[in-house]
Amino acid sequence: MRSAFPDSNRQKSGNPGPENFTVRAHAGATRESALVIRIDGELHPYGRQLVWPGVAALADLPAASVPIGVSSQGLPIGVQIVGPFLADRTLLKLAQMMEAEFGGFVAPAGY
Repeated sequence: MRSAFPDSNRQKSGNPGPENFTVRAHAGATRESALVIRIDGELHPYGRQLVWPGVAALADLPAASVPIGVSSQGLPIGVQIVGPFLADRTLLKLAQMMEAEFGGFVAPAGY
């Protein structure tokens, strides 16, 4: 993970810590442990899906989620792309090209 974090992300102690992040509650905030999503009829903790975006952020790499189509049930499908360190513009250009190629986001019926 990028040589175990760059110097720019280190605290005075030399270790990255929660001080690097600001978290704010919003009006609809609930305990993450209470949030579940149904996937193929089974309930799963909502927070599990947050692991993958966190990997890129933890390594200080640019990442983007790109819509690439819809499922047979009409639900949006997307992918996360992760770029090399300091390649933000290249990653955004790739995301733009992918969105153009796949047609962009289509909201599910009823939204």
